Amino acid sequence: MIEKIRTEVPEEQWNVINLFPKYELTDLGKNELNENLSAVSVTNLRTNQSTATEQSGTFKIMAQRGDSLRFSHVGYEEQTVAITNSINLTITLKALNNSLNEVVVVGYGQQRKINMVGAQSSVKIEELKQPVANLSATLAGRIAGLVGVQRTGLPGSNAADVWIRGIATFNSQNSASPLIVVDGVQGRDLNAFDPEDIASLTILKDASATAVYGAQGANGVILITTKKGRVGKPTLMFNYNQGMVDFTKRPELTNAEQYMRLRNEAMIASGLAPEYSEEYIQNTLNGTDPYLYPNVNWMDALFKKGSYNRRANFSARGGTENTQYYSAISYYDETSLLRTDNLQSYKADTRFRRYNFTSNIDMNWTKTTKFSLGILGYVINTNYPGINPQDAFARVMQTNPVLYPLMYPGNLVPAVNQSSDAQPNPYALVTQTGYQNNFSSQLNSSAKITQDLNGITPGLSAYGMFSFDTYNAHNISRTRSRTTYSIDRANPYNDDGSLNLVIMANGSENLG
Repeated sequence: MIEKIRTEVPEEQWNVINLFPKYELTDLGKNELNENLSAVSVTNLRTNQSTATEQSGTFKIMAQRGDSLRFSHVGYEEQTVAITNSINLTITLKALNNSLNEVVVVGYGQQRKINMVGAQSSVKIEELKQPVANLSATLAGRIAGLVGVQRTGLPGSNAADVWIRGIATFNSQNSASPLIVVDGVQGRDLNAFDPEDIASLTILKDASATAVYGAQGANGVILITTKKGRVGKPTLMFNYNQGMVDFTKRPELTNAEQYMRLRNEAMIASGLAPEYSEEYIQNTLNGTDPYLYPNVNWMDALFKKGSYNRRANFSARGGTENTQYYSAISYYDETSLLRTDNLQSYKADTRFRRYNFTSNIDMNWTKTTKFSLGILGYVINTNYPGINPQDAFARVMQTNPVLYPLMYPGNLVPAVNQSSDAQPNPYALVTQTGYQNNFSSQLNSSAKITQDLNGITPGLSAYGMFSFDTYNAHNISRTRSRTTYSIDRANPYNDDGSLNLVIMANGSENLG
């Protein structure tokens, strides 16, 4: 945008101090109504005197040759102009961006940012295209007033709890989560979308912005608009990204020597005999016999150094003057840091897979009647071990490194005397106690007819919408409790060299 500043001071007066030259801003900041922009800050950098433009775009300020005037206004880059002998000054102000002219989706309509009154924010869709499973996990920290808390990093359960300006309501039947509106339909799932299929995302924060939704908008509103078709040749797009997953910080547990010596100190401090002799400690450190003197790093035994997630999206977009379309399919896959032994007849790994489908069709039935059809759907398959995977970390923290070996030969599960307060073998719990498989699918559909009523009054239109959503879930849980063994320390080996194991608890090899 080019703006001009014209002086009305004769050239012969430039050498006079204490002039009050008048500058008229003829083209500065005109809006769509061709009105001059008022409240432009003008500062003489030498005297530090400031003023602002009036409604007509004019201002007065003391100046002399050699002074510099600084012009600033919200939405424009700050400019400094030196006063010279020139009668006419021409400067170019560059807009910082077009954010004030951006069209933002609001309740039941659209509006330019510069005209909005309520507190609302929009986010750039490119910022949401992160290698994570859930859209809610990408919103935290990107929008002022929005708080997101991720409770777990477990695949399939790592969606974030989202609040807008804190918790506004306390009701067990209606959580403090904001209202989700997708393409004009309320109550849909924030995490059911691939970011590649989203055209815009707007957050409505305060009462003035959410008033059109009544009490349902008490916790704020998140408006999502999916991509639509456009006139032109078909455009095919394919996007693929892959990420790595690991602990933010992997905890360091005490090693075998540290544990045994600290345990002995605790026993002595309690007036008891040390639990581990020096010979036992040295045999453990030397790896004399891993079954009699176990030394297990349970963090490394249960958790891998890293896992992956990946996303692929394929879309087609185009249309004619009468019909436009957008269709896309996407795939997301994420694995867990938990290990699996691959020795079982079933899969006990932790894995989350989601398949998305999006299709939007817009048809101009007549010059004034438009029909829109939208279909969104997903299929999710999640697999877990027999126990809750979130318990695995606690099991690791509770099991000391010298309690028993990882496994006995023949894939037998180690244990200790039942009178002990020791925890069950965490590795066996994660890899050999069965599996859980959860399958879910959802289909969201909507149909909308929009009638242009410009014949009655300019800008008037009416629309009717019908939506239908369906959800299906199927869960399988099959578990077992394996027989556990302990080595006979008085006679640890049989005559044939095999371990002399004693059954601690009977279990079943069959899945229940």
